[in-house]
Parts: sequence; C-alpha cells; structure tokens
Amino acid sequence: MSNSSAPTSARSNRWNAEPTASSASVITATLACERWAAGAFDFGMGFGDQLTVRPLVLGPSNVKPITDVGVARADPVYAALSVIVHRDRRVIGAILEAVSEALSKSPAPDGIVLTDYIELVLGKTPSGDLWRKLMALHPDVFQGPTMRGIIDKATAEAKLTGQADFLLTAIRMRGIEVSETQGEQVRACTDEQQLEQWLARVFDATSAADIFAD
Repeated sequence: MSNSSAPTSARSNRWNAEPTASSASVITATLACERWAAGAFDFGMGFGDQLTVRPLVLGPSNVKPITDVGVARADPVYAALSVIVHRDRRVIGAILEAVSEALSKSPAPDGIVLTDYIELVLGKTPSGDLWRKLMALHPDVFQGPTMRGIIDKATAEAKLTGQADFLLTAIRMRGIEVSETQGEQVRACTDEQQLEQWLARVFDATSAADIFAD
C-alpha cells in the first residue's frame, strides 16, 4: 500500500485581485470644485492594482457658516473649517468675528494652532486683513504670525523711541539748543546705529551742529 499526496505549491500574490476602496478629503470654498470632487476616482494600470478613491467633500453646500460664538466655542475645529470654506462669501465677516472671539477663549495650544492656520489660509486677502485686525484685539491670547510681527515691530519702535528721547534729553542737559527740525530728525530716525553715533558726540559737542554733522 502506497501513500501518495497531491503536490502543493505556494502561490505568491504580488497584486490584490480585488478593487481596493480608499478615501480622501477635499476641502474647497467653491461649489464647482465641490461638484467635481463628489464622484469616484479610479486609479491603476489594469493589472489588479485598481484603486478607487471617493473623497469626503467639505464645501459651501454642506459646511454651515458658524456665526454664533457659543457654537464656535463648542467646536472650534469645525468653526475654523467654516472660515476656510466660506472665506469668499459675504457671511465671512460675521464668521470671523464669532470664531476670533471663540478662539480667544480656547486653551493653548489649540487656539493658537487654529489661529495660525486660519491666517495662513486667508493670506493677503480682504478676509485676511479683517482676521488680522480681529487678532489685534486679543494680543494677550494670540501669538500667531500676525501678533508676533506686531509685537516685534512695536518693541523695535519703542526701543527707538526710547533712544531718541534719551538722546534729546542728554542734549538738553548739556545746555545745547536743538531746533524743531533737528528734534523731528531725531524722532523720525529708524537707524539705531545713527542714534548711538549722535549720542556719542553729545559729550564733546558745543553745539547741535557738532552732533548732527554728516
């Protein structure tokens, strides 16, 4: 009696024979793009590598404009999405006011992250300009690109103003008269090195001409 067994072979499948379903998200501010992205997109070379993508489309028709501070505060991420989707619509002003107020009460770092993202998306547009103005109302909360720029600029200007005031005070204490034009020249100067150079001359000068000479 002999035993025989059927030969077996290992089969390696490099390709998935079944279509693979995948998904992606499309966020758009236009109805035309929303309609285009609503269908299914098939990819592949026809060798069992078919990939079907059905995007999750978020656009003006299915994302509500959030104009209530309470609603925006309850779901700040959705509120930020509302800004992005409706950024080119008339309602954007009311949305930005509600969202900025809501994010000002959001705990860090979430509020700051969303604030930065909204600013980057809006960019240099009328909506972006309004957003930056609203951000300026909450400088103690928002430290995004806008506020960091505003604070840095204000700090630099304050430093120059302080240097200019100190220079004029030092000149007066030396008993040197400064004309109105020369005083305006000092206050308008934005060159820190120039202010320091004028100050260095004060201690040996006998007149304003000695200080402000070219």
